[in-house]
Amino acid sequence: MTATDEREFELKLALGKSDQQALARHVTALGLASGGPKRQHLVSTYFDTPQRTLFDAGMTLRLRRNGRKTVQTVKAGRLIRGGISNPDEIETAASGDSPSLEIMPESALRRRLGKLINGDAVGPMFSTDVRRRTWQFSSNGFAAELALDSGQVVSDGVSVPISEAELELKKGDIDSFLSLAEQIFSEVPLRFSRVSKSHRGFLAIGAVTAPPVAPLKSPKVKFSRHDSIGKVFEVLFASASAQVLENWQGVTEDDDPSYAHQMRIGIRRMRTMIKLLKGLVKDEKLARLNAELRALGQLVGELRNSDVMIDDIVRPAIAGITAVGGSDALLKVLKDHREIVRARVRADLLDRRFNGLRLRLALLPHGACWRDGLREDRPVALFAHASLARLWKKAKKQGERLERLSIEERHELRKDLKTLRYALESFAPVLPRKVFQRWHGKLKALQDSFGYLNDVALAAKLPAIATGQGTRRQAAQAAAFVVGWHAAHSEIAFSVLLSRWRRLADQTPPWA
Repeated sequence: MTATDEREFELKLALGKSDQQALARHVTALGLASGGPKRQHLVSTYFDTPQRTLFDAGMTLRLRRNGRKTVQTVKAGRLIRGGISNPDEIETAASGDSPSLEIMPESALRRRLGKLINGDAVGPMFSTDVRRRTWQFSSNGFAAELALDSGQVVSDGVSVPISEAELELKKGDIDSFLSLAEQIFSEVPLRFSRVSKSHRGFLAIGAVTAPPVAPLKSPKVKFSRHDSIGKVFEVLFASASAQVLENWQGVTEDDDPSYAHQMRIGIRRMRTMIKLLKGLVKDEKLARLNAELRALGQLVGELRNSDVMIDDIVRPAIAGITAVGGSDALLKVLKDHREIVRARVRADLLDRRFNGLRLRLALLPHGACWRDGLREDRPVALFAHASLARLWKKAKKQGERLERLSIEERHELRKDLKTLRYALESFAPVLPRKVFQRWHGKLKALQDSFGYLNDVALAAKLPAIATGQGTRRQAAQAAAFVVGWHAAHSEIAFSVLLSRWRRLADQTPPWA
């Protein structure tokens, strides 16, 4: 009997059958694999208690037959983000049709499994029948395996197709893994798997329901002031990466404006973290990633601006004012314009030229592009305080001249304050909670004022959009009314902005 106890690291992608064949041809043409594909027929049975105790605890218990061999696998941690699966795993050679706790080596995972089962009966829930092709890649201490799976989940007459690719890191560093993934997946549509085969099986038999898909806001982060800078940035990058990648898919599939809004926030958070690391990481890959994210933010910003134009600029100005002629025509023009922008943005986001960026974002939380270049890894608290103080010093210097700033300078201050806010929120776990909440509330209110004045500047583009669509004169007149309405309100808004700035500047910041 043999057993392995380790942490699996896989990148999982959902692929159509035609894309599988295209990927197989591409891998062969690359010539990087050690020989041709190995073919296997894998029949796996998944077990649980009648109450689904293991599933609810995030664990998987499986028997897999490959020819005459049977392997029992226990996994803990089924969360998949950005296509990355990284569970604890124990594999043990087995025999028979039922899993056994006794054949597992002594370990924390075995003890946890035994405690969860606690003498309950464990029975088969469903099976998967998969035809697998695998390629091996190895060089200079690096090893990885690509698997293409085609098959189905089967249970009591229920059959759900399986078609996916898995790239597993067997040995070596994350940057080499990223480089290989970029080459392998450069020519296929990139769609990260969201659930494991086990989870898919429970969905197929109706034992669980799929969680509702919704725009993902900034996931909360947890760490302590004693954690290292490297560990903390793994947590921060995981949060921002999930926000970008989850909403990326949402933008391509759903018209909800919150997807573009949250995706752009995720991009800004990611760029803030890269900026914070700038003095600690000397790696040109991180600088290139920042430039890519900037371009991505501009692309998604076009769609976000078209939403803002309708919901935050035009609707408030015409609300309750029946005398505004042409308002319906103006809204139709803007909605038509938004659909043109949406179609273009979606086509760009689905383009394969973004495959590499999406892979880098998926692997960034695991150290890709930055961990090897981290020059010091001290506890994060002092670093966080110094970083926030530096960002505030720059913003405060500009803010002291707020009344005299040009529109361009005011826009730069707005961006600096956004960077400060995302950094502040990122480092919240190491700041005094009550002081943080007070200062953060004042900063957010100030940003709302800056945001409105930015909307006023955006409103100036309305007449060009209205007349550029060949609309009637009423739509152009409505556009002119909206621009004037916001111009009038902007004077009051600027006085509010000055007041909110003074309140923030007079408040002791939470890192002081």
